[in-house]
Amino acid sequence: MNKDVKTQVILGVAVFLTLMFLMNRYMPATQLPEDKGTQNTGAPAPESPLPKATQLTDVEIDPSTDTADATVKQVNDIKVVSKQYTAVFSTRGAAMQSYTLNNYYNLPPENKGRINLPVAAVIKDKNYSLAMGIVRVGKDTYRLTGKDWKLVLTPEGTKVDGVKSKGSKLIFQTTAGKLKLSRVYDFASKETDGDFGFNHYLIIENTTGEPIVADYSIAGPAGIVPDDLDKRFGNLNGVSAYLDSSNSVVKEETALTKLSDEQSFIHNDAMTAWMGLHNRFFASLLMSNQPETNLSVSYEALTPSQSFYNSFSKDAQEWLETTFKAHEYNASVWLSTNIFEIPANRAVEHSYRYYGGPMDDRIANAFSSQLDSLVTYSWSWLGSISNFLILIMEKIVSVVGNYGIAIILLTIFVKLCMLPLTRKSMRSQHKMQQVQPLIKELKEKYKNDPKRQQAETMRVFKENGVSPVGGCLPMVIQLPIFFALYGAFSKSFLIRQQDFIPGWINDLSQPDHLFHLPFEIPFFNIQFFNLLPVIYLLMQLLHMHMMPKSTDPQQQQQQKMMKYMPIIFVFIFYSMPSGLVLYFVTQSFLTVIEHYFIKRNTDHEAIAGVETGKNPDGSVKAGTGIQAKKKKKSSKK
Repeated sequence: MNKDVKTQVILGVAVFLTLMFLMNRYMPATQLPEDKGTQNTGAPAPESPLPKATQLTDVEIDPSTDTADATVKQVNDIKVVSKQYTAVFSTRGAAMQSYTLNNYYNLPPENKGRINLPVAAVIKDKNYSLAMGIVRVGKDTYRLTGKDWKLVLTPEGTKVDGVKSKGSKLIFQTTAGKLKLSRVYDFASKETDGDFGFNHYLIIENTTGEPIVADYSIAGPAGIVPDDLDKRFGNLNGVSAYLDSSNSVVKEETALTKLSDEQSFIHNDAMTAWMGLHNRFFASLLMSNQPETNLSVSYEALTPSQSFYNSFSKDAQEWLETTFKAHEYNASVWLSTNIFEIPANRAVEHSYRYYGGPMDDRIANAFSSQLDSLVTYSWSWLGSISNFLILIMEKIVSVVGNYGIAIILLTIFVKLCMLPLTRKSMRSQHKMQQVQPLIKELKEKYKNDPKRQQAETMRVFKENGVSPVGGCLPMVIQLPIFFALYGAFSKSFLIRQQDFIPGWINDLSQPDHLFHLPFEIPFFNIQFFNLLPVIYLLMQLLHMHMMPKSTDPQQQQQQKMMKYMPIIFVFIFYSMPSGLVLYFVTQSFLTVIEHYFIKRNTDHEAIAGVETGKNPDGSVKAGTGIQAKKKKKSSKK
């Protein structure tokens, strides 16, 4: 085997093995970064910047309200309903008990047992979302996690006995030593767009005539419901972002599987801008408007409480329990601050924003510019390709109105862009086949002179316009597009629960379950018959049948091995989103058509070129081949 053909084989095998390895892993979540320190002990940070102090009256709280001697009554069902969500709050920790999206469901509408998607789950031991944790005042520590706060004001339309309802704010108050704490949830901020969250203010008032230093911890999301039974696509991930030295936002994905072993872990990343949890298509995040005061983010393993399951119908409970069992983990997220100073008889205000909504860059960015590029479609620059392909698909959908048709048209667009390269590759493969008799004779003629054999082989390749690596190059170039498409179709919120052909492809983000099998295929855990991967297999077999057959024993062996690739890809594609498989089925169909016309044209060239370059006995004439034939025609003119 000459050096160039060896290069082709090695490169092809490397590309194939790389593809198999990555697809087998289904692009898992980014692994945990190395721990950069130990858990926050509350020790002062020498370089801690102090937040700007503000007056308590700036946030419209009744200054006459005094919680020190007030009788506090526990209230667990303070319900706030907006266009997009229903949030339920509790006086326990002045926290959010649950947060449910009103217009999104865990399964398509026709499925039995569908439920409105709960983003923040109720967790055992009353660790609700946005709960206050520990407040340290000087050397004293106050644990507020299980403490009930006084309910001061509820939004207009909310009915709680003995509590005033006015405007759009929900206000709780309590004390921690010499500090008076007020928590204000504002549900009518003009800054929000899309109504997928709210503003939150924590006001810490120093009631003494001396400056006080303090720090505290506050919970972000406490749990999030998976959006998929399949771990490969429905993974629950932690996500956080901090500001680097240039004030650029740096995002970190956190694989929550580590929780099953260590139960908790911590990121000592100062300047935390936001943190939270996300599943495949939805996120639950807490954003901080004063990153300079933040010290670290920690995650704790948690499981949903029985009261959470009991709040849904029986069918919904079964789905939720099955889903959580499939994932086997969940978490709460906590933010700890640096030590800061509250001047005498003054108040410090820390403001936050909660986002609970789609993992969609435009929706999230409209809510807050901090959430720019929330979705990670692929590695590094491949994400830009994914975004570009999604943008094109959106434009097509705006015209045709169907995402399945849009994917087919997107495939045609990508195919047209790659046409010059694939055409050149296919022509090179067919020309390689036509010169095989000449190469075989050269090997026999110069079998004792490898250098001369190599030189003569390359001369024949050059005269006939053959590239030894031409067949492999398109595969290498198309790999980035392949992974960009995988990211687009597996993570794009746009195709979630979008159907193509009702009764067959009901959700382009899921495999195309045509019907349930009467048995389960062991090892592969296949319970449904998916038609698209089978169609892909047939297209690939037809394409391989059209490929030129080599007379070289080594290349014949390679072609035999390549016959198994379509079967392997069927198992890879079997559990992939039907939108992605639809793309490859369409591409295979177009490739078969393209190959037919290229083969026909190339065969005509071979008849006119290579065949006339032989002597009657089959030996090679000097200076023959397709390129030589063209030169002769030019000289006659």
